[in-house]
Amino acid sequence: MALRAANLMSGGLDAEYGGALAGVLDLRTVSPSSHLDAELQWRTTGAIGTRYDHVAARLGGPLGLAGIGAVVAGEATLDDRHLPMLRTLARDDALGGSFGWRADNAMTGYLKLARVDASSGPSLRSSRAAA
Repeated sequence: MALRAANLMSGGLDAEYGGALAGVLDLRTVSPSSHLDAELQWRTTGAIGTRYDHVAARLGGPLGLAGIGAVVAGEATLDDRHLPMLRTLARDDALGGSFGWRADNAMTGYLKLARVDASSGPSLRSSRAAA
């Protein structure tokens, strides 16, 4: 959710990419816009006794401070399809979903502070991953 573009550049590259010989994966993050922007994705699958859920969200917009804006994004993957015998049977059903401990849980978070609608310039970014 935090990426707006990903480009694979191969071969001998210019000094901009450190003169890499093999290739570079050029990742461009989402920048804050002049209006509020939000996106939510939720994918779920399940069979008898197993479930997989992936939830991702992004919220961005201006902060009203000297043209500065923020983008916050996060993702969570909850998976018990591959190792169903390692999870507990303690589950709670709420809001149409089954919640509880899964065999494989992963979460990531992202925060970016930058000038609104600026394609370049100074920015402050932070990412956090947990498993």
